[in-house]
Amino acid sequence: MRGDSLVKHVKIGPSGRRLQAMHVFLFFMASAGVSCAQEALRSAIEADKNYRTRETVRYEKAEQIQVGQVILSAGASYSVEWNDNIYYRPSDAEDDFIHSARGNLSGFWPVTRSSFLSFGIGIGYQLYTEHSELSRLLIAPGSELAWDIELEDFGVTVFDRIEYSQDVLGQPGISGVARFPRLENTVGLRARWHPKRWVFEAGYSHFNFVSWAEEYDYLDRSAEQFVGRAGYRVAPRTIVGIEATAELTDFDSASAIDSTGMSVGPFVQWQLTRDIELGLRGGYVWYSYEDEPVQVGSGDVRSYYCALDARHRLTRAITHSLVVERHVTYSFWLGGRFMELLSVNYGYNWAFYRFAGLNLGFFYQRGDQPVQLGDSEKFDRYGLSAGLSYQLLRRLSAGASYRFVERDSDEDRLDYTQNAVVLSLNYRF
Repeated sequence: MRGDSLVKHVKIGPSGRRLQAMHVFLFFMASAGVSCAQEALRSAIEADKNYRTRETVRYEKAEQIQVGQVILSAGASYSVEWNDNIYYRPSDAEDDFIHSARGNLSGFWPVTRSSFLSFGIGIGYQLYTEHSELSRLLIAPGSELAWDIELEDFGVTVFDRIEYSQDVLGQPGISGVARFPRLENTVGLRARWHPKRWVFEAGYSHFNFVSWAEEYDYLDRSAEQFVGRAGYRVAPRTIVGIEATAELTDFDSASAIDSTGMSVGPFVQWQLTRDIELGLRGGYVWYSYEDEPVQVGSGDVRSYYCALDARHRLTRAITHSLVVERHVTYSFWLGGRFMELLSVNYGYNWAFYRFAGLNLGFFYQRGDQPVQLGDSEKFDRYGLSAGLSYQLLRRLSAGASYRFVERDSDEDRLDYTQNAVVLSLNYRF
């Protein structure tokens, strides 16, 4: 699955060269709007990924700082980006140089022989040279406090995950604005029971979305999210099963519509060979509005989701991946209404030299969303990226990348084309 692959190459790789070689690719994949089905399922999969990250760090050896029983990892980075369309406009584009400084700290504390407290926080600041009003604070995705309790074949995790961002590029339904400030927080509980070959999991989380700009208050909401899974391990690293989610969403704004949603479908985690990993999931999704929105038609949304995640290590130096997803998510333009989105993402990573790496990426998205009452938008968005990285010193690496994104909408005012060049430095303590 995705989390395993990313951990092996990014979180605990023996060389900072691998970290930098993947840095641009991971940013690009995030920018392409990679997500997994509906909010409850997406939250559950994010929790899965973070758990696998913590589990791997627990058992793998890496260069880390130890303070008593607490093991720490820290890093810092600086980058400068030239962006030729910071407002994502179809015309009259404005460019700027954007300076970014970031720091991250993660820790692991074995409280007892069977319980582990983990935390991670990434904080940064972006400074716009010409448009200072757009300068912003960032709290990186993956900032989390988690307590894992493991008892033979049973485990429980209590977690709190937070992210503050103003990113627009990672939101496929948005255009014409330079920032989309919001705070997302998810606090929850996950339980795992793995008797012999069986896998049973259940979880509950409370999600809050808070916009930090008055013009986006109509998106403020909270949700109660539930997830359940049952699977069978047909091989040591291959699981077949079924998963279901439910969510109760309450919007703060009177203009938005509260809803109840559910999804159900099979999933497969398949280690096809030592070098090929496949993830498959899909199923039915249904949303019902609390109050029948006569002005927008039927109160029910009946659709489907599906996802393919394929990762292949061609050689010791070359890996590539393909992620194809079709899911339902909230529209940016109207609170409580839904967008259907198809996403295709491909990434290629080549460590062609002992201290250097090349990464390439491509994505395509096709979406259909309401933009105002009685009116919808269909759009295509695609882009590509290319990056080089080099290990300057044992703990210091440098990178250079280029990114191109184009959005083509049947609403001309929502089109845009954007080019960006990024130079970066990364240091591991």
